[in-house]
Amino acid sequence: MTGERRSIVNKIDGILATLGVKVTLIEGRTEVLGFLDDEITEAFQYQMRRMGMTLRLGEKVATIEQVKPTNGNGNGHGRNLTD
Repeated sequence: MTGERRSIVNKIDGILATLGVKVTLIEGRTEVLGFLDDEITEAFQYQMRRMGMTLRLGEKVATIEQVKPTNGNGNGHGRNLTD
């Protein structure tokens, strides 16, 4: 994904987190927007975490599986990220 696309995705993630949606950002690289100055990158990641986002840096998604909710609610279309 290009830097521009990553930037757009990060903006959307931030909007969702602000609205109270639980957001987990999985990034194969060890930092978000690593093309920026280190100090800016660290501040950006700090603010993302402060908004309640979970950052999983240096990781990749191996599989995405459909799972049924365990609480009896929903329609069984939940997604589970596995390592």
